[in-house]
Amino acid sequence: IGKQEDQGALAYLFGQAVNGGHERRCSVRLDPRQGVENILQVNRAFNDFMHAYDVHEIPEYDGLNIFDILPDESLKILLQKVTEDLLNGTIRYFTDEIVLESSRGKRMYQVTINPLVIEKDIFGLVISHNDITELRQTASELKKHSEKLLTLNSIAMMIQTSRSMNEILETAVPMLQKTIEADAIVVYLKDEDSENLHLASHSQIDESLLGQIPNLPLTTSATGNVVKTHEPLFIQKKAYNDSRILPAFRTFFKKTGIEALGIIPLISRERVYGAIDIVYRTPNPFSEQLCQILSLVSNQLGTAIESVQLYNQLQKQVEQLSVLYQISLQLTSTLETERIYEIIAQQLQH
Repeated sequence: IGKQEDQGALAYLFGQAVNGGHERRCSVRLDPRQGVENILQVNRAFNDFMHAYDVHEIPEYDGLNIFDILPDESLKILLQKVTEDLLNGTIRYFTDEIVLESSRGKRMYQVTINPLVIEKDIFGLVISHNDITELRQTASELKKHSEKLLTLNSIAMMIQTSRSMNEILETAVPMLQKTIEADAIVVYLKDEDSENLHLASHSQIDESLLGQIPNLPLTTSATGNVVKTHEPLFIQKKAYNDSRILPAFRTFFKKTGIEALGIIPLISRERVYGAIDIVYRTPNPFSEQLCQILSLVSNQLGTAIESVQLYNQLQKQVEQLSVLYQISLQLTSTLETERIYEIIAQQLQH
């Protein structure tokens, strides 16, 4: 865009048209002698760019106003707002991001406008717009991936330092649920004295619904089968119709709108301690990355459960040895039979 009083000065409108992964520069020559925004000449790449945004090729651009043919109203407004300030030197340059929508879908562009300066005088503007859609998508994916890694690291650190099962589950389960964007998570652990799995922890399950997801039988439930076989189960959609799910749970899934289900065993050194049930209200393909995250966390939780159980057993043994030691000290101080029985009874009551 050139100043009208600068006879013979030319400016260019540059854009980036992406075709098959290759970037091509499209340009428009604006002749200030015919008017501030009048077009003198365009190249083929500009035609391709316009066609991509549902604007049919115009046989002759000569003399047309650039703002009459731009493919998006928001782009016109953006350029019109800053043109005068750039030409009179009020602002040195301008850059912004804008989303254009066409048959290709929404595309994000970075629009940059710089003055065309010749010997310190501004003769026009150089306008470029670069397609940054893939760049922004990649940046967004990298940010999400980094956040997931940080969360997984936090879970691992907490599991390694805590000796409380409740603390581990109450902290790790909500963090996992947020990381994998699940609608809800339920953790079931094996009962040592029965053939059942008991509900040990959950995230995003309404308290009024807890009564509808009771303890599970190890022999007939889908979660129990995962525990027995040591193999995860993934149902990508219509979990409420899957025959592997108990009828009561299929009814519950249908009622609450649960569509996808993943069940992952909690394993440590070939021993299974329970399972995690992951549910989604929309179909989920359970991508390789998601499955890797679930496998990693479930193995960490399995190891943590084993460590807590071993720690509790050790604590119990220490307490028992302490009682025996106290009894032996007191027994050596007396030879009276009745007193000996009294000492033993007192220690056993503690």
